Formats: sequence, C-alpha cells, structure tokens
Amino acid sequence: MKGRTEREEDSKEGNENFLFSLYQKFKKHEKNKNDEAETNAENEQDTLTELSEEPMAETTERQPFSLLALQQMSLDCAQKYGFSPREPCIESFLGDFVPDNKEVEDLLQNLDREAQNVLQAVEKTADVEPRPKVNGRVLIYISQDGMQAWAFVFPPLFGGEPVNHEEVLNAMHIMQVKAGIDEDAVSKLTQESVWLHLIRIAAGTAPENGIDGRIEEVIPHTVGTPYMESSSDIVDYKNLNWIVHVQEKEVICKIIPPTPGKPGISVLGKEIPCTSGKKPPLPVGKNTQLSEDGTEIIAKTDGQIFYENDQYRVTDVIQIKGDVDLSTGNIDVKGNVFVQGNVRDGFWVKATGDVNISGSVGAATVQAGGSLFVRSGINGSDQGRLQAGGDVKCRYIESAEVQAGGSVFADSISNSNISCNGSAVVESGHGVIVGGSITAMEEIRAKEVGNERGLVTRLNLERTPEHIAQKTRVTKEYETVKEQVQTAKAQLKALDKSDDPEIVKAVKDIHFRLSIFLVKQDKLKQQMDEIQAREEKLSYAKMKISTLYPTVAARINGISRLIISEETNCLIFQSDTDLEIGRFS
Repeated sequence: MKGRTEREEDSKEGNENFLFSLYQKFKKHEKNKNDEAETNAENEQDTLTELSEEPMAETTERQPFSLLALQQMSLDCAQKYGFSPREPCIESFLGDFVPDNKEVEDLLQNLDREAQNVLQAVEKTADVEPRPKVNGRVLIYISQDGMQAWAFVFPPLFGGEPVNHEEVLNAMHIMQVKAGIDEDAVSKLTQESVWLHLIRIAAGTAPENGIDGRIEEVIPHTVGTPYMESSSDIVDYKNLNWIVHVQEKEVICKIIPPTPGKPGISVLGKEIPCTSGKKPPLPVGKNTQLSEDGTEIIAKTDGQIFYENDQYRVTDVIQIKGDVDLSTGNIDVKGNVFVQGNVRDGFWVKATGDVNISGSVGAATVQAGGSLFVRSGINGSDQGRLQAGGDVKCRYIESAEVQAGGSVFADSISNSNISCNGSAVVESGHGVIVGGSITAMEEIRAKEVGNERGLVTRLNLERTPEHIAQKTRVTKEYETVKEQVQTAKAQLKALDKSDDPEIVKAVKDIHFRLSIFLVKQDKLKQQMDEIQAREEKLSYAKMKISTLYPTVAARINGISRLIISEETNCLIFQSDTDLEIGRFS
C-alpha cells in the first residue's frame, strides 16, 4: 500500500505504512494494570476518545488470515442499526470494483487489526461513565500501482458523530487523491450502508501504449520462390509463377506508421508514461525507394522483384543458375535473362531485354525484346523457335524457326526458316547453309550454301512478313495521331480568343494533349523513316557466297532464279530484269 501522513512528509525516513488514518487512532495502553488504571482515570473527565497520531506499523510477516474483529464490529452495528451481520470472509467487506487479491487481503487484515484495537480500547473503558464517545472515521488507501483509491468507513460508537462529507474531502485532500474520482461513490461514504465496506472512490487511467508500425504487403514477400497453382486438380509444372514483374513507381508495399500512444494518469494526478509504437524496419533494397510521402515502397525501375534478406529488390537481369526445366518452369521477364544452362524441350523463355543462353536450346521457344545469344545452338526438331527484336547470334541453327528485327549470325544453318530485317551472316566456323529458307532485307553471306546431294536451299532478299506488319501498324498509328493533331489545332483556333474561364481551362487541356500528340507523331515519323530506309537498301541488296551447290532457289525483290550449277566466289545481285551471278576475289 502507498500512503503518507502530514507528519511523515516532514520525516521521509520514518516508518511508512500503507494504512494511513485521517484521524488519530486510540492511544495505546500499557499492558500492566497500573497503566490501565491511570488511563481510565484520565478518561473519566473526557467525553471523547482521542485518536493516536501515530500510524500503524506495517506488517512485515505474513499473519494468519482473520477478519473476526471486523465481524464483531459488524455484529455490534447490526444490533444497534439493524444491519445484517457480516461473514468473516473477504467478500463480505468488499464493495463494487474492489478486487479479491493479495493486496486487498493484506489491507483487510490490517483493517481487522485496526478494528481489534478499537474494540480493545472500548472494552477497557467499559466501566467508565459516561462511556467515551467514538466518532466515525474514514481511512483512505492508495494501491501500490497508484491506480486505485479505496475508502473504509468505521462507524461511530456510543453516540459519536458519523463521518461527514467535509471529513471525506479532507481525507482525500490529505492523501492527494486528485484524478479519476468517482463522485457518486464519494457521496455515499456518509451513508450507513457503506460502513465497514472497502469502497473504490477513484480509479486512474491506464496508459495506452502505441501500436508498432507494420508493413502491409501489396506484393507478397514470397516472390522469387517457385510455387505451383492447380486448376481442376491439374498442376502445371512448367509455370511456377516465381518471377513477378513490376513497373517503375509501382507500389510494392505500404507502410503503416506507428501510433504515439496515450499517457495514463494515477489517482494522485501523476502522469503515467506510455510507450510509443516502433517504426517497422523498411524492406528497401536495390532499385526500390520510399514514396515522397513516406507511406509506400515503390519500384525505381521496370524489372523483376525479389525478396531476399528482409528486403525487396528489383532487377532487370535474371540469372538462371542451371537449365530452364521443371525446376524453374517457364521464364517470363521484364529486362534481361542469363541462362547458365540449357533451355529444355517444351519450355519457353521470354524477356523484354536481351537473352543470353550459355548452353543450347531444344524444341523450345526463346523470345527477346533485345538481342538473343545462344552460345551453343538450337536443335529445334521442327518445333524450336528463336525470336528477337535485335540480333540473333547462335553457333548452329538446326530444324528451327528464327525471326530477328536485326541480323542473324551463325556458324551453320540447316533445315531452318530464317527471317531477319538485317543481314544473314554465316561465315564463321563451317559457315554452311543447307536446306530450309533464308529471308533477309540487306544481304546474305555464307561460305557454303547447299550440298553435293542437291538439297534445295532457298535464299531471299525481300521484305519480311515482320517488316510488312510493322510498316502497316506504324503507318496506321501515324495517320491516327496526325488526325488528332489537326483536330487539336482546329479546336485551339476556334477557342483561342475567348476569355471565359471554362474555355480558358479547356484551351490549356487541349494544349497539353497537343504536346503529347506531337511527341508521339515525331516518334512514329522517325520509325517510318527507318522503315523507308530499310526498303531502299533492297535495291542494292546482294548475296555473297564462297561455294554454292545446286540446287539453290534465289530471289531478290520478287525476281527469282534457280541455280542448278556449282558456283564459287559468286555474287548474286539484281539487274534490271533478272538476277545476275558475278564473281568476287
């Protein structure tokens, strides 16, 4: 218990007691009979028993639990005031909101000893006439944690005065009870019904600790870990969903900030500190950053996102440390891919950037938005396919289909269909083209074409299907944007002289849209110029072959020639009406 009398405030080193009387306690009597007689003589002329100013000594040893004195006092009150007598148990002396715990049990035992002292003092004055009056009194106690204040009212005896409201307030003032006061409970302390009850008269406010901040995932931290999704109980082992794409400024996760908490206050009016919530560790890794307002983590660039070492990171290069097979599933990447092994049959690799494969490609598909490099080669078994927006470099190409926005470079090509907007160059290594079809828009160069068995090989210098599709698309987009530019300019001309606020705002919007249309128009015009320049090169495209075996079907800009004789150091080009075979040294 915590308590303090005015005398103890002057001497903090004195004995402290968790029971503090607001009134003086009965004077202690000497144990011998002489002291008792002297005390009785003094009390004969005094009609009011004085209460001792000394606080009760704190109990240091655990005493046997007993409430017999309080029960006896309740019996006396019951006889005089018509109350029901109390049972000698804790519950009989507890008011509402007073817990049955060790602290309260210790308090009641001390109250029982206080009641015993009163009863003993009364017994010793039994022969004194008139009987000394004993006024009622209220005792205030503060719990050890300062969060509860309790009051206990002793009834008056022998015509003494009951506790009044002023005495209650004075007692609370002395004990410094300032906060969380239950006014209703305080007002009832002057009523007979609460005598010999431990009543809660004040309750502090507990501090509310802040809540720690946390990370709310938008993209799960399991990214970068292969997992399988099943549909209709069928598992697709080729799509393990472990590569997740993000775009620049895409939200990766949200940051929920900590709350500051709210301090509490004890019944003594003292602030009880609270603990503020902690900021969460931010999983900011490579190519990720905080948003401007600090509430989100966003991607700095396009790429693939991974979660490693408690951090998100975005990369435009994915390294596959082995084969693309069932262990990895298909690969779909925004950025670049480096495969340190092979791409097995039936799988595919897609990337918006470059693809570099250290091993070989089987009956698989590899698509690159940039260039495509295959260190060994591809044996497609008529099902393999390589596609690149830039160049394709492959040691050998066998029974496969290859499309390139740039040129194709290889040591050998056999029984494959090649289409490129640049050149087909097969001069390194064996430098052999046998069977299949080669279509390019700039030139075809090789050491050997065809073989002695007469396998037909087709060589074409003409517009590729990809080039035609690109030209159609770009031309259509250019015409659409051109029309949008003309419309915007016409709108500006019609509205430019108006002072109406709404029209002025509309003019600003039109200017903004027009600027976007003009930028897009310039880019499309540049693409159209590149397409036109590529077509102009066809007029002087040629084939340069060191050794040509029959049968070779050559075609340049729609003019064809079937070559059935062996030729060396030949240069095939277009004349006005035919294909000519020249020589180079």
